[in-house]
Amino acid sequence: MDPKTALAPGVVIADRFRVDETITFEGAAPAFLATDLETEGRLLVFETTLAEADALRPGVAVSHPHLATVAGLVAHGERDVLLAQHEPGLSLPAFTEGNTSLSKVDAVRFALRIFDAVQALHQAGSAHGFLRPASIVMEPEDRPRPVVAFAPAPLQASAYRSPERGEGGAPSIADDAWAAGALLYRMLLGADPPAKGLSTEDDLASAGVDDPLLRTALFHALCADPSRRSDTLQPLRRELARWFSDHAGDGSSHSSTMGRPPPPLPANITGPSASRPPPPPISGAPPISRSTATELTPRKKKSGPLVFAAVAAVLGLGAAWGVSAWRSRPKVTVITTSAPQEAPAPTAPSAVSLGEVAVTGESEGDGGADRSLSCVAANFPKDTFKKAPDLRWLCAESDPRAGGEKLRVAVVQGAAGGAPSEAQQLFSKLGWHEMTAFGVIHASCCNEQQPLSLPEPSPGCEPLVKAIDGIAKAVTAKQPIDEALAAFGKAARCEADAKKAAQYRRTQAPQPSEDAALKDLLKSVSAP
Repeated sequence: MDPKTALAPGVVIADRFRVDETITFEGAAPAFLATDLETEGRLLVFETTLAEADALRPGVAVSHPHLATVAGLVAHGERDVLLAQHEPGLSLPAFTEGNTSLSKVDAVRFALRIFDAVQALHQAGSAHGFLRPASIVMEPEDRPRPVVAFAPAPLQASAYRSPERGEGGAPSIADDAWAAGALLYRMLLGADPPAKGLSTEDDLASAGVDDPLLRTALFHALCADPSRRSDTLQPLRRELARWFSDHAGDGSSHSSTMGRPPPPLPANITGPSASRPPPPPISGAPPISRSTATELTPRKKKSGPLVFAAVAAVLGLGAAWGVSAWRSRPKVTVITTSAPQEAPAPTAPSAVSLGEVAVTGESEGDGGADRSLSCVAANFPKDTFKKAPDLRWLCAESDPRAGGEKLRVAVVQGAAGGAPSEAQQLFSKLGWHEMTAFGVIHASCCNEQQPLSLPEPSPGCEPLVKAIDGIAKAVTAKQPIDEALAAFGKAARCEADAKKAAQYRRTQAPQPSEDAALKDLLKSVSAP
């Protein structure tokens, strides 16, 4: 970087942000604390690669109670610079010093909050890209813990980057999913996971993970084989919510030092933190009730970026650096305010969030129903449950016919009388697969499952319950479902040909559209 534009105390970025001091993160490039000269807010500042900046840009101004807000990404000299909310406090390594791991309940509780925050970025089309122990603030000064902050990437290979990303690859939702699994591994075992991933679940048993469900969850996140690995956070969140629903009362290893558990997350995860408003966005979000907007003109575009990039690659100088140095960036807009803005009043929940009960383990009255809802909600589109239905029956039900009908009723109740939700529309098309949907939810959210039960199959027909189990196992293991789906269709058509459709509460043989509706519903299980 040109020494004239290098980040250092005293430098002013974008005519607005004064760099005050250097702060260090072990094994990483330097970062800096800066002051916003207009709002007097404190920001963390560090250089990013082009790929990191592009991955983060859609997440500018995304707010969540457990996320440090990205205020902006601006051009400074030949590099992009990240400006993010500064979160002072005890990081994960310092928090666990002297007691290198957390209890399983604490680890899963904190992990669910971390994943919920990162999921807010994913839903905006962004990736975090910097998830590692140094970026997790376990004891922030004035926010519920923990807070997912930002820390510059380590200079060498890291266990918190997927093998595919390596040292120089682009951040992605899939890479964040790997890093999330690595953080859970660290919190459970007090050590970093193998950088190349896990070959089998036995690797986790040997490392000391004695809980079968947690082993399965970690293996899905950290499998060395990318075709068997979760590429979004959703499967890991679902599996941990299922585990937490049965272990929330098991106790906390830090109960004496951590104070009371933090309050439940609000359902509106895109609203600002209750403790303070996020910094005004620097780019990537339109102004809202702001008084002025100052446009920063980027540096002039120089000629020949593609030619230079190609030459740089041949010479080993780094094509990414070449493109970054000469790439023409869009105009950056700094949103300013004439007076401090008050945080908006809380709005009505738009959907039920994992954070409402399952993350904290606290509830009023019968929390079992709420914790069941947390897991079920993770298997449906995010707008499904605007009102919490009663799901206490879920894990005790063993008949997929009754379970499918009750689940349809719960989806209708969850819409709270408003416009039909996406889940309602899909359920109206499921037909025979209402039983399958129940089987998948039952397998995902019930630890001690009642075995599913259906009438004896007609002569010459395969058992439908076996086909439902096959689909549920494939979904929860993130495996292809086509073979199991074909087996279900064959068994259902056989029953219909035997004039037994009414026994399964159907009037005709299954239709191709029912398979399509089920697949659309199951997409929400792995959606960001």
